[in-house]
Amino acid sequence: VTLYNDSLFLNGLYSGAGGESHRALIPAAIMSKISMDNPSHDANAIRRHSFNVRTGVWTETIDSEVGFITHRIYVHAKYIRVLVSDIHATRKYGGILNLAYSDMEDNVDIDFGTKQEYRSDWKIQGRTRVPEAGSTTSQVSVFWMKPLKQISLNTLEEVREIMIMAVDKSDAAAQNDFDNAKSIFQNRDQGPDVLLREHTDTWASIWAQGMIEVESQELAVAKAV
Repeated sequence: VTLYNDSLFLNGLYSGAGGESHRALIPAAIMSKISMDNPSHDANAIRRHSFNVRTGVWTETIDSEVGFITHRIYVHAKYIRVLVSDIHATRKYGGILNLAYSDMEDNVDIDFGTKQEYRSDWKIQGRTRVPEAGSTTSQVSVFWMKPLKQISLNTLEEVREIMIMAVDKSDAAAQNDFDNAKSIFQNRDQGPDVLLREHTDTWASIWAQGMIEVESQELAVAKAV
């Protein structure tokens, strides 16, 4: 995932033959930079960005006249096909937060069909336009929540909004992770925090199993690593 880009990648999904083969671009249906409705509020906002390697979460904080906003974006470590956009805003003087997204059906690498209703959300299937070899292209399925285009802080003191999307070559696998992740933050007390905690706990567990082994006759090499 490239933050605030209009596309993301799926491991193992390529388009193009031979030397033209490249990782296929998938529209990032829920990825959006937050802007203020009032241009002066946007210009005066103080933005800070960080990636926490310990938790696997990228965060942007925005200190503005509208309010204080924390935007977390992460690929879920447990539901590995799911991208999460988590926006938490507290009001100062109030205003509107704007979000804009890429068009899922307009893609240079994947020939998507028409998006379809999936419960209260969207789903779409497509195939890569050019096979790497032979004549067989690869399938990809995407499930995503209908993204918010505005968040109002004019009347509410605090707002928390979660959006997710799931991507996989397998339709069933993408759907399963999407359903599980959405069920957690919608149907549990403090659901957004539970979803985040399941990610950070799994991330920590994965890193706890990692190690670096160095075999060398030179003590200086081991010390340097």
